[in-house]
Amino acid sequence: MGDAGNSSEKYIKDEYFLPEMDILKVGHHGSGYSSSFDFLEQIRPKIVFISIGKNNRYDHLHE
Repeated sequence: MGDAGNSSEKYIKDEYFLPEMDILKVGHHGSGYSSSFDFLEQIRPKIVFISIGKNNRYDHLHE
């Protein structure tokens, strides 16, 4: 998902048929601006990867 945020996820969700997915690489390093509940509910990933650094200056990972 790269740096895709909630607005990009909404566009993708609204414009394309998204099947359930096995693997998701969470967008925007797990910030509060990506991986909305609606998006995750639609694709229902079985495995999720999040790229973050320990004690990063942006305080990522969001709840």
